[in-house]
Amino acid sequence: MAAVFIVSVGFVLFHRLDATAANLRPGVVLATADARQQPKDHTVEFPNGMKRTSILVWDYAAEDGDQVEVLVDGQPFHGPFVIRHAPVAVDVPVGAVVEVRGVVDGGGGGVTYAINFPDLRRSFTNGVEPGSGNKYTLVEKPR
Repeated sequence: MAAVFIVSVGFVLFHRLDATAANLRPGVVLATADARQQPKDHTVEFPNGMKRTSILVWDYAAEDGDQVEVLVDGQPFHGPFVIRHAPVAVDVPVGAVVEVRGVVDGGGGGVTYAINFPDLRRSFTNGVEPGSGNKYTLVEKPR
């Protein structure tokens, strides 16, 4: 019975790290060590008429010196900066492609981070290697 519980908890945790988490609290720590994660791009829908939003970026695993930078429409926008458990806020335009690009893999397990869109109360966990990035296309919902 204990083995079933451990497997179930492990599956739930893995699924949680692999999916969007609508109510993931910014700054939450989900793991004690970095584990390479399959990088994913996302389209994020915002209410019509919304022109700007904030993103919160943090390290959801080990604070091991991972660094990222934020690009907007392919241009450097914020950073590079070391990600920690305390989120870094960046104001970005809706209608843009926001990219979180890995700069330094501090611990050798990949750059693992989470991003939160406070206006939507929606978060994503993601992973990236130095020199590559994950894109978040911010669009208005179709009418």
